[in-house]
Amino acid sequence: CTCTAGACQTLRFEFSPTEVCSQGSWYQALLIRPAGSAAAQHLSGRRIEYPGSEETLATIVDWANDCQANHLECKLGISGEVITQPCLPTRVLNVALQESSRVDSVKLFISNGCRAEYVALSHCWGSYIPKKTTPHNLVSHLIGIEVESLSKTFQDAIRITRKLGIRYLWIDSLCIIQDEPGQADWTRESGTMGGIYERAFCVIAATAARNGSEGCFVPRRPIDVVKMPADPLSHTDDYFYIASRDPNRYNEVTESPLNSRGWVFQEYRLARRRIHCAQGQVYWECSHHFVAEDRSTRHEYERLITLSFALSGTTVNNYARFYSLWCLYVKLYSTCDLTQKSDKLPAITGIANRVMQHDGRLKFYHGHWQDEAQGMESSLIWYPARNTAYKRTEFPRAPSWSWASGDGELEFAIGYLRSPWKSEKDHVESKIDHDLRLQIKEIVNRPRNCLDPYYVLHVHGVLTRGQCIRERIPSWLGDKCFFSTERRTYLILSDNKPIGWALFDYDDDIPKNLWNEIICVPVASASWDERLILILVEHNLNAQPPEYKRIGTGNIFELSWFRENDEAEQFAIV
Repeated sequence: CTCTAGACQTLRFEFSPTEVCSQGSWYQALLIRPAGSAAAQHLSGRRIEYPGSEETLATIVDWANDCQANHLECKLGISGEVITQPCLPTRVLNVALQESSRVDSVKLFISNGCRAEYVALSHCWGSYIPKKTTPHNLVSHLIGIEVESLSKTFQDAIRITRKLGIRYLWIDSLCIIQDEPGQADWTRESGTMGGIYERAFCVIAATAARNGSEGCFVPRRPIDVVKMPADPLSHTDDYFYIASRDPNRYNEVTESPLNSRGWVFQEYRLARRRIHCAQGQVYWECSHHFVAEDRSTRHEYERLITLSFALSGTTVNNYARFYSLWCLYVKLYSTCDLTQKSDKLPAITGIANRVMQHDGRLKFYHGHWQDEAQGMESSLIWYPARNTAYKRTEFPRAPSWSWASGDGELEFAIGYLRSPWKSEKDHVESKIDHDLRLQIKEIVNRPRNCLDPYYVLHVHGVLTRGQCIRERIPSWLGDKCFFSTERRTYLILSDNKPIGWALFDYDDDIPKNLWNEIICVPVASASWDERLILILVEHNLNAQPPEYKRIGTGNIFELSWFRENDEAEQFAIV
């Protein structure tokens, strides 16, 4: 009953598990049952407890037990094998309680190939440097580490692991030797991180914490609730709560400080189960569902297809599915931050190594994939997203044709291509159409030092020189333009007639004059009469074959321009 200006009216409420209807309008809500209430049997919602409470830990254990007992897909690695009692990482923390010890402690354990369940921690280092294992304290860490000496995040992770009944916990700063001259241990172990997160029983994610001092369980925002009688017509004391439901609540996971970090990207994608310790509540995510501490489930959650599914089967069509997933991965990864820009490729090498272990026919070249039957030409059409230029790195870390050569958000053009990946039912193309596709003939390693590979593409394609002018695309050409609009300021002309447009990767590659000569090479079909192109610049014409560098991409919608000009030839893109 509500009263306004002395006039009273009775409002009728109807309930569903997730909505409230008042006066004919439905609102998203959470119906929360208090413990011991008779309403409990009808309501699924739960009160969100104090962060880190025994009730929260019990909920995590319930999720883990249910997943272990009922979700077969969550037991599978990317190769489709059931993972039970996996080989432990090189070093793990033994977090079992020592009854004989007066001080709560854990100790570093060298596994030597032992098999057991373990948990892994995903966390932000931030400005707070966590406790580390170094060559100087390795021996003492094997003897014991007082839990009180560890950061709050590490302490919370130890508590969760113990509650799960699991003896071993993997934490990067403690289980990989840090500050070692030559970084031999880090180099070796960082290449296995993909397998470490994949084989872990679950990954504890300190999702809301910006550094180790904040912990897994951070202070929570209060929520407004309304206390309602379970039966307004009776005189019982039974009641329940109605709380407003934030439709964007899952953003506190996807847009968290942790998940903005580049190194965390592969941890997220390879983990079979994840415990997200977020700002508002704790979430459980696995292949089966995404459930919150208040028992709400994100039914509308749009999961990416898993690597296991994308790599299932052995046909060429399956590779097309994997390549499409990889382009989506790279698009998401390009939005992540890295403290060390040189980690751009190492931070996803764990995924790459696991994929190559699964299927030896797949080869990884500077962030791009190729197999025996499928070229990677289509993935060369990447471009800066959101109307921004790519940022050039201080020291070159990848060839110009690779998206890893710079920093910034990017997109791939595969959604615009007529046939982005070869398939078993690929149509028979005319000779002209075939000639207007770039073909990678060989990928040659020219290492710049004794450690880092540096791959050069030896290709076969049509090199055509044309003129471009700095001018906005006319409105009548709008449907011919695919990429970001604000930087699409160059028309490609032939006899003063627009035949395409150009988008440059870096601002310092943009021609300075009004009229400029560019070199174009068609890569793939956007439609029967259009080709997406790479824009190149001469690098070393005395080399064999002649070498060019990529500086941009674009679209040509007058194919006669190619047919009237040069024949296909051999050259290299460096």
